[in-house]
Amino acid sequence: MTELRANHERYQQLKEQLMGNNSFVIINENDPLWIEYNKLTMFFQRLQNLSPYYGKIEASLKKFGRPELDPRHIEAYMRLAHDALSGLTPHQWEEEVMIGIGCIDLEGIMTAERLAESYGI
Repeated sequence: MTELRANHERYQQLKEQLMGNNSFVIINENDPLWIEYNKLTMFFQRLQNLSPYYGKIEASLKKFGRPELDPRHIEAYMRLAHDALSGLTPHQWEEEVMIGIGCIDLEGIMTAERLAESYGI
């Protein structure tokens, strides 16, 4: 439990260092602080298991050779086009994951993180 608390405190420190009170921040995605923050973000999302789609998106990302991306970010982009993801066919699912990957490549991780937060994921 103390390790979990320490991870959460470190997560909060990193978030403050990286984003502060700014609504728009340019982040170097190779910055060690960002990488650590992103890993902790993924850790806490897995821990909370907020989305039933997390594992399925994670598997799709591995299939498409992009396991470093956060499944929450992909889900957020998928939700822009679909209120419910449960009704997607396997083909539609793969298309939407690929679109999400393209959006992240185009718009960046910070935009994807803000979008995911706006959906509460």
